[in-house]
Amino acid sequence: MKMKKIFFICLIALSPSLFAQKIGKANYDFPAKIAVSHLPQKATLYFDGKQSLFVWNKGTEPEIIQTQGSPYPEVILKDPEGLQIYKNFAKKQMRLRELAMMEVYVSEEPTMPKFKWKMTGKKRKIGEYDCQEATTSFRGRDWSVWFTTQIPVSDGPWKFYGLPGLIIEAEDSKKEFAFRLTSIEYPYNPQENEDVFKFSEKGKKVDFATFQKAEDIEFEKMRQKAIAEHRSKGVENFDMKKNNFNKIELKF
Repeated sequence: MKMKKIFFICLIALSPSLFAQKIGKANYDFPAKIAVSHLPQKATLYFDGKQSLFVWNKGTEPEIIQTQGSPYPEVILKDPEGLQIYKNFAKKQMRLRELAMMEVYVSEEPTMPKFKWKMTGKKRKIGEYDCQEATTSFRGRDWSVWFTTQIPVSDGPWKFYGLPGLIIEAEDSKKEFAFRLTSIEYPYNPQENEDVFKFSEKGKKVDFATFQKAEDIEFEKMRQKAIAEHRSKGVENFDMKKNNFNKIELKF
């Protein structure tokens, strides 16, 4: 009996990977309705049940999209590190990295957001997964999501979490924002030196109240610069107005 115990202890010490949490990599599309068109964007969620990193708009060159029905091309601005939402469930921490105009802002939710989920009892098959529907209201929008217990990780795209399985799809009631799983690797084996949960600190670090106003702050900087440039050329009545695009969070 003693020999069995010693063997078991040695096995744990020598082979920690046998007991490691599985890492998953889920890819999502999330079309966002801006004016009358939808910008198709892609994102990736890395997760292991203890922490996760949601990354989108990663790249070095802006992406120009010509959407159907729109006379003008639209631009998706990209950042080499990617825009990110990091969740650490043990620390109850959610860190944020987003782009406001041409400036990257980094912040953190004051407390981990809580979602009050209601099960509807509806079920459907999405791809190979048996899914259940749940609904919630969060910061001005009503959401319907579909999750699967076949991937028993309480996580999902964007800021979503808190259900007994991975969220496969999510859409708000106005159909202005949606997240849809396109592919998944579970388990996912990271490449050598690939830290899938590394949150990028590159950007302007601000408190959450400032983070919420980042777009207005950056627009006002751009507006004042443009006014000064026009005045230097003798144009006194120049001004700019900000386009108020749809935001995923409407109130705090």
